[in-house]
Amino acid sequence: MKWISDKLGNLTDIISGSTPSSEVKAYWGGEHVWITPTDLGKLEGLYITSSERKLTGAGLKNASLTLIPKNSVVMSSRAPIGHLGITTTDIYTNQGCKSFVCSSKVDALFLYYTLKQQVKKIQSLGSGSTFAEVSKSMLEDFTISFPEKITHQKQIATNLKTQLSEIEKARKAAEMKQHELKAISTKQQQTVLDILEDLPRVPLDYYLEGIEAGKSIQTTELLAKKDEVGVLKVSAVSWDKFQPDEAKAVIGNYNPPIKHQVKKGDLIITRANTLELVGAVVLVEQDYRNRLLSDKTLRLKLKPDEIIPQYLLYILKLPEARKHIEDNATGSSNSMRNISQKSICTIPIPQADETLQKEIIELMQSNRAEVKKVDEALKLMLEDLDVLPNKILDQVFNEFENE
Repeated sequence: MKWISDKLGNLTDIISGSTPSSEVKAYWGGEHVWITPTDLGKLEGLYITSSERKLTGAGLKNASLTLIPKNSVVMSSRAPIGHLGITTTDIYTNQGCKSFVCSSKVDALFLYYTLKQQVKKIQSLGSGSTFAEVSKSMLEDFTISFPEKITHQKQIATNLKTQLSEIEKARKAAEMKQHELKAISTKQQQTVLDILEDLPRVPLDYYLEGIEAGKSIQTTELLAKKDEVGVLKVSAVSWDKFQPDEAKAVIGNYNPPIKHQVKKGDLIITRANTLELVGAVVLVEQDYRNRLLSDKTLRLKLKPDEIIPQYLLYILKLPEARKHIEDNATGSSNSMRNISQKSICTIPIPQADETLQKEIIELMQSNRAEVKKVDEALKLMLEDLDVLPNKILDQVFNEFENE
């Protein structure tokens, strides 16, 4: 199979788009498909069949738009560069797209995969102060490699389409399984909410002996090693589990007070983070003598005979507690939020006896390990599936070009 190289301008007719005045109603709501980068970004699959907005004949005339025929490749040339699609009907585009009307030298599907494989190089050509854009002249000068015979191009493109279609099927199946797992967790949570609905509420302070905070200590920006003393970052407290590696190394030979050390059984809550994570809480499962509370990570000291730590852990994750925390968090919507100890102390807690607390814990923990294991496996699978198409494209094009 002989491969040759040529410029896109010699292989295709590259067409730019434009936009008629949005203030003139007579230009809009017609039957002519008019594609934007947003339309391309929403494509599920290869092919362009319609658009969110359509133009009238008057709109086409006003914007001096050039028709882009069926079986052309369309690429967003800004905001962002690189969304792709193949037309299944005659279309028009706005100025954020460049369309490639293929000559007899290049197959449209092959060109689609070629541009997809070369998208990073094309993006590197972009320039502009507001947002990066790649121009028509740049694309006309962009060189691609391709089999000389169109039949070979079609063969390669068809094989790629089959392989990538199977990857997409696997991705959708994994996402569907994730939705099923979420439904299981939602149903489980709803069972707990139904049990708690009629219980009286008391402020969290009712169950506390106190709240202990660390203090601001001079640290480096480096993460502390396991044998180094480190001050917890707020990222050490997530919704999943305690992350002891998320701690900044302390400068100098600091001898911390024992009360600042993180210990097994600590229920730690963050007083500062994004809106979704402020008030996040974890239960520490072992001693970490080299990890210290910061002024943004608080230890809830519970009355041992009144409440089981695991029960409170789950209650603080439920919608009622989250609403209280988010409603009382202060700060800009675009920055860190803070919640005061006073507001933490007034979080409403369903007042349950020990037997019911244990029942709630059992309900929340049932199938939890298995669901978590499957969910983590699915996340890893999706990460692999996200990068696999590019790997396949690189492998195919590099292999044939090196023949």
